[in-house]
Amino acid sequence: MIYAVKRPNEKLEVCESAELLTVEEYQKLVGGYFECIYLPHNIAGVVNEEGQLMQLPYNFTAVGTYVNDAHRIVGTCVFVNEGVEDFESLNSDQVKYLEEWSKGLCG
Repeated sequence: MIYAVKRPNEKLEVCESAELLTVEEYQKLVGGYFECIYLPHNIAGVVNEEGQLMQLPYNFTAVGTYVNDAHRIVGTCVFVNEGVEDFESLNSDQVKYLEEWSKGLCG
């Protein structure tokens, strides 16, 4: 599985795992229970659902087709393919999109 991780003040990191990530692995990456934001190109961003309450550090502002308004994203964000029934591996076009998009972010 190919996924990407964007941590506050760091560059986007494209990662590979032999298998799909488990719920527990997503929770470990984002530091707790998670929720999703949805970006263009069928990309889901997995973020800590209590990140604002926990006052996690600012990461980026998400604005996209599936995001009604701008959302201030805090803490680590894991990007995956939305998939049909479950998250899937990012495809090469999604990775290219995220790499281009992330060039304008700090880190």
